[in-house]
Amino acid sequence: MLFLRRVRFMLAACAVLSLGTAVPSRADIVFTLGNHPQTDEENILFGAKETGTTVTGATNKTGVPITFISTTDTLVQNAKGQAKIEADDGALNNISIFSTGNVFTDFILNPVNGSGTATVTVTDNLGGTSTFTYPSSGNGSFGNGNNFLTITTTNAQKISLVTLNAADGFVSFEQPRISGLQSVDGGPPVGGGGGEVPEPGALSVLAAVGLVRLSVLRSRRRQG
Repeated sequence: MLFLRRVRFMLAACAVLSLGTAVPSRADIVFTLGNHPQTDEENILFGAKETGTTVTGATNKTGVPITFISTTDTLVQNAKGQAKIEADDGALNNISIFSTGNVFTDFILNPVNGSGTATVTVTDNLGGTSTFTYPSSGNGSFGNGNNFLTITTTNAQKISLVTLNAADGFVSFEQPRISGLQSVDGGPPVGGGGGEVPEPGALSVLAAVGLVRLSVLRSRRRQG
């Protein structure tokens, strides 16, 4: 519980800092309904069964660690292979995805069998945020059972954090894929090459959230 409280506090702090910069939704973060694979796309894989507020996978080609965290649910990852995440109560309401020390250019997600509404928020490497709300009906609506969303970037923009919130929940978060991983300084991605699925930990989570806060502070200095 102490760990969960710390994570919630840090994520809330990031949200306040991002609002403080008054950066509007960026045109270079592009949301496209459907599954649109990218050229350097990697699947995110899990190792052994894992349960907790945080679960960790790794990309299938470069072995870069990817963290999934929820501030509302206990996450359940049941099997090896391509990532599939559920909540222990059957309704997943919140999940965030990041890679400690890294940013990326594209992300594909698929929250399955949702109800009500859902919003995806992307935090970029400068601390700005962009949001997408699934339509309540028609093609791509959140209750259709197949809710693929492809997030891409233009103009050299990078993504540091993707968060999905669904008030009424959904059954599972499946088939996430990621592209364009690199370190925050533009070099090779941190943690790559090992091929091992790492163990989660509080330090890795807090370090990643700290990077988001640092990006916001840098953005403030540039604007000032």
